[in-house]
Amino acid sequence: EPMLGVLAIGSVGVVVAWVYGLMAATGIPFNVMTAMVSALAIGIGVPYSIHVVNRFLEDRERFDDIGDAMRSTLQHTGGALVGSALTTIAGFGSLVLSDIRPFRQFGAVLAMTIGLALVTSVAVLPAMLSVYTRVRDRRASPAAADADRDTARVG
Repeated sequence: EPMLGVLAIGSVGVVVAWVYGLMAATGIPFNVMTAMVSALAIGIGVPYSIHVVNRFLEDRERFDDIGDAMRSTLQHTGGALVGSALTTIAGFGSLVLSDIRPFRQFGAVLAMTIGLALVTSVAVLPAMLSVYTRVRDRRASPAAADADRDTARVG
């Protein structure tokens, strides 16, 4: 489904927006070093999103309930994503110890980027997937749409 790819990339777009917003809020300037952040956010964030989307598709085949499928997805991918993010944050975060200011800023921005990519993959993307799946399933099922209309009339 092409829309799942859009959701995965869209969640990475959220990360890029958040990072540039945090840079502005914390006074970190946009320079040659920090300009690379969006490319690195995509390179790091897209695989996280792909893991979540792929596992969710597998779990949707196993579970009828979207909530159960998402819980299983997060239980099975969450630990790996956290481990990957923490080791990458530690690696790039070590740049904050540099004597060279642009390197310190780059390390701080990359650590924020990776942390936000993790948060987006385990919080924002699952919410997007759940909403999209519910809407798609409702549109695909005329009986569900009729039931929703009947419930709205009664309520």
